[in-house]
Amino acid sequence: MRSRPHHTALLEAALTYAALGWPVAPVLHDLADVARRATTDPARISDWWRRYPDAGIALATGGPVDALGVPSLVGRAALARLQEVGLAVGPVAGTQHRYHFLVAAGGRDQFMTHHERLGVPYLDISYHGAGDAILLPPSPLDGYPVRWELSPQGCILSKGQPLPNAAELHGTIAYTALRHALVS
Repeated sequence: MRSRPHHTALLEAALTYAALGWPVAPVLHDLADVARRATTDPARISDWWRRYPDAGIALATGGPVDALGVPSLVGRAALARLQEVGLAVGPVAGTQHRYHFLVAAGGRDQFMTHHERLGVPYLDISYHGAGDAILLPPSPLDGYPVRWELSPQGCILSKGQPLPNAAELHGTIAYTALRHALVS
């Protein structure tokens, strides 16, 4: 069984995300019904984590936040490139296998149009919007915690700026993914 500090960290993180206006829900096995259950209500969140203290924290995308998912190697390089060129970047959650760039909600159609226009449908870039969910730190995943590669406190949100839209990041991420595919 995990120690109490881990339980506290999960609850505190879930409450912090809710305070940002991000709807969350506990996840024990899969993300199937997160969008339906997610909330920003601190009392409900506290109750959930009292009952399921080891539960991961799932963010229901499609509310105020969506996400772009890419393989970790591409995500790491894309984040460095985005910061190098000075583009505004929101929080980025990372796992061993995927990075999720948090973006403003509602950009799926624009993202899809932009992705088709680039002519690279085979690139592994996924859009998580309405009805989807992603795990947020410090959720456990395959024995490792989800972590912040760029935390909410270390990104544009801390400067009072809104999340970027997906299209603003997509070109740089797609370029990085294409370069990685050609080099690999």
